[in-house]
Amino acid sequence: MADRCKPINGRIGASEYLGSCTYDGTDYAFCIDSTIMGTLNGTWHYYGPAGNSIGADPGFPYSSLRAGWALDVFETRRGMVYAQDNWMWNSSIFDPDLFNPNATAAVPVVSFSVITGGTGKYEEASGWIGAILDDAGQWKGYMKGELCTPDDDGDSDDDSDD
Repeated sequence: MADRCKPINGRIGASEYLGSCTYDGTDYAFCIDSTIMGTLNGTWHYYGPAGNSIGADPGFPYSSLRAGWALDVFETRRGMVYAQDNWMWNSSIFDPDLFNPNATAAVPVVSFSVITGGTGKYEEASGWIGAILDDAGQWKGYMKGELCTPDDDGDSDDDSDD
């Protein structure tokens, strides 16, 4: 059975920081919901565990950079898409003691997520999603990627005429 792959293109609406939360029996320290619009429509749930980031040692030339990981759940009317999120951001944009006025065009967060599965139409999904989030304080942005699902009837179309 061959995979059927489609591009992901969309916008990420203003995000709502929820604080700590529980998803599927696991506690998370940093939870965010965002509306997504495009080839995936619905809600992007971001679940960050406690201690999910690392930073460079103070004094290192790039000490304001941080990297981390989280669980992404994209909730759509056709099912859920699960992904492992890996992100990087420049904290100097938000820290007035480290703020560099020459870096105002920098992008606060860049993430790359590997799709690990899903439910409904997205069961056994694979692929990737890249996101760039801007607008400090609202975390709006854009996403692109590729979503692959098993072709359930052996042809390359999107119907299930098996």
